[in-house]
Amino acid sequence: MCQHLKRDGDELVVVDAYVEVLLATGTSVAAVESLFASLVSLYIKDLGHHNHKFLGMRVELGSDGAYRIDQEEVIKRAHGMSDVNLTKTPIDECYEIVGDDAALLETNGAGGSATINAFQSLVGSLLWVARCSRPNISFAVHKATRQTHAPRVLEWKLSKRVAQ
Repeated sequence: MCQHLKRDGDELVVVDAYVEVLLATGTSVAAVESLFASLVSLYIKDLGHHNHKFLGMRVELGSDGAYRIDQEEVIKRAHGMSDVNLTKTPIDECYEIVGDDAALLETNGAGGSATINAFQSLVGSLLWVARCSRPNISFAVHKATRQTHAPRVLEWKLSKRVAQ
């Protein structure tokens, strides 16, 4: 993905380009429209406001003019979590090992149990989400990734909670 900036006095237009898709925003609607008017000669079509998916992120323009970005649908579908209940916080106030939570995850996942590969895939996805659209989950993701070489049930439960 490439990012291009166009400055004209106090006006700024930011354009993200990925393959044949352009996503533009700016300090004013007139500045963005002016940029797209100059691109018409290149046969670029303006599809209007973007309330769709872009690089795996759902992008929505709110009624207040602010964009909201999330990756919830992609993560839940990729890790079989479409029917989970939401939690208010990504990590418990008192994060500690209790009983069977200290057991290591299995390497081969017999009987549909959690595996090391499934855990590593989930925390990898969470790292991407924390970097791109949800910096508020960074602490919880950090806690979950401390044991990626030998994850325990505790880290698996934490990563599933963060993904909710």
